[in-house]
Amino acid sequence: MTVQQAQHLLAHALPPDARKDCWRRTFTDAQKRELHRLQVTPAQVERLERILPAIAYYTAQGPRLADARAPLVKLATDAHKAAAALRVLLDASDEAMQESRLRLLEAIEARHPERCQADPARVSFFHRYDRREPEALRLLATLQDVEQAASHAVEHMPRQQTRRVSPPYPVQLIDAALSADGPAVPVSACAGSPFLEVAVLAYDAAGAGDPLRAVRQYLTESNNTSPEK
Repeated sequence: MTVQQAQHLLAHALPPDARKDCWRRTFTDAQKRELHRLQVTPAQVERLERILPAIAYYTAQGPRLADARAPLVKLATDAHKAAAALRVLLDASDEAMQESRLRLLEAIEARHPERCQADPARVSFFHRYDRREPEALRLLATLQDVEQAASHAVEHMPRQQTRRVSPPYPVQLIDAALSADGPAVPVSACAGSPFLEVAVLAYDAAGAGDPLRAVRQYLTESNNTSPEK
C-alpha cells in the first residue's frame, strides 16, 4: 500500500454511524506501552487509535437469534389473542357482549366514516345488514395477517447463529495506519509477526476479538488483486 493510498483510505475510514459515541474506543496505557515495544511510532499509534471505532463498527456481531426471535413470537401471540377477542365480540350472543359489539362498531364508524358507507346491493328487508361490519371484519383479517406474517418470520429464521464474519476492511485500515508516513509494517498472519501483534492490540482495544481470520482474508484478497508480474 502506498502512502497516498493509505492517506486516502484513512481520510474516509469512519462512516457516519461509526462516529457515534457507542463506538468510541481508546488504547489503554498498557496497550500503548506494548505498541511502543513493537516500535510503532507515536504518529502510527495516533492513527491506529483514530480507526478503533471503525474496527469496532465493522466487526460488531449482530444480535443473538433468540433476541431477534422473541419480539416476533410475542407479536404473533398478541395478534392471535387480539383476533380471537375481536372474533368473540363480533359473534356476541349475550346482552353485555352485544352492547360491547355495538359500542365497537360505533367507534369504528366515528373514526373511519368513509369506510362505513352502506352498500345498496346488500341492503335487504330479509337479512340484517350493518354497514359497519365490513370494516370490523377487515380489522379482524388484518390481525390475522399480522399473526401469520410474524409466525412466518419466526419459522423461516435460521435455527443456529450464522458463522461470525471476519471482514478484512479493518485489517486494511490497520495496514493504512502503519503505512501512511513511511516504512510500512509488512502484513503477515504469522504468529509473532509485528503486524499481527499490532492487529491483536488494535482489535483488543476495539473489543473485536481475534483478528487472525480477518488478516488471512485480507492477505488472500490482496494477493488475488495484485497485478501479475
